[in-house]
Amino acid sequence: MLITAPLAPGDFQLRFQGFLPPDLVQAVFDALGPARRRPPKLPAPELIAGLVFHFLAGQGKLSTPVQQLTGLDLSDAALSERRAALPFMIFEELLALALAPQAAPDLQPEAFYQGRRLCGLDGSSLPIANTPQVKGRMTKAASRRAKAAFARVGVAVLVELGLHNPLAASVGVQGQSEMSLAAPLLAKLPEQSLLIADRC
Repeated sequence: MLITAPLAPGDFQLRFQGFLPPDLVQAVFDALGPARRRPPKLPAPELIAGLVFHFLAGQGKLSTPVQQLTGLDLSDAALSERRAALPFMIFEELLALALAPQAAPDLQPEAFYQGRRLCGLDGSSLPIANTPQVKGRMTKAASRRAKAAFARVGVAVLVELGLHNPLAASVGVQGQSEMSLAAPLLAKLPEQSLLIADRC
């Protein structure tokens, strides 16, 4: 799903549902999500769509894009609690289902070299807010002078270089090293690919 300009909620819904169909999202939640005694007010596919739409907006409260997409007036506290209750494996499974090669040799020849798809693999770390949940589960990285101001989450991403399209990602929620995050992504490398990677 390539987005180069802001989308209206309706346009986003159509694109996102083509990218990650609601029945597929619901199946993942049914298999991996927390047990519920009754259906939630906000269905799982709309929650995931709202999270992505919120991220693409770049700012503001989560309740705003959710209301734009669904018409439901939910509090940010309720949405945050719902999101926090989701097992991380749900997001891992959704990434695995959604991410796939997009470049075609005849349309994006710059994405290939001698018939091989150009791919890159790299790792980084991102600072995250010092919420009580984060403080309870993660330690802050040590710098030269003292502990860093924020805890950091390691990430590794396998990318299709021609389109900057992610093919697979690994997030270090348990403080894993860059090497350990990058290694499983090699299995996601498409056939007939040329991989460019740094020391990870």
